Amino acid sequence: VEEILRWTSVVRWFCRTATRDAELGGCPVAAGEKIVMHYPSGSRDPDVNDDPEAFDVKRAEPRHMAFGGGGRHFCLGAGLARLELRVAFEEILRRWEEIRLAGEPERLDSEWANALTKLPIQFNEKEIQPA
Repeated sequence: VEEILRWTSVVRWFCRTATRDAELGGCPVAAGEKIVMHYPSGSRDPDVNDDPEAFDVKRAEPRHMAFGGGGRHFCLGAGLARLELRVAFEEILRRWEEIRLAGEPERLDSEWANALTKLPIQFNEKEIQPA
């Protein structure tokens, strides 16, 4: 679950306006200038995660900025979302032996949001032995 949260973000970017002169990462920003925050890049920092472009569900400690990154805008539903993802994957893995792509995924046509509108998949059920 944590690697999925690190790897992807529903929000692609937000634009904000600097309210005062500041410096970000060594770059001066003047009051009134626009700043674009690219959300997925917050979890792809090579100083924070080894090989950050690789999706690795066995990653020991995936560090990410999902759900607001823990700051004052942290998502109150984060715990529930993690639980829902964990239970969904536990049940999928318990019931089906194999999951594979069964067609081309389709993405939402949006500059702002990162979402799929279609993800055709095929499951092969596990052979369950009677008790």
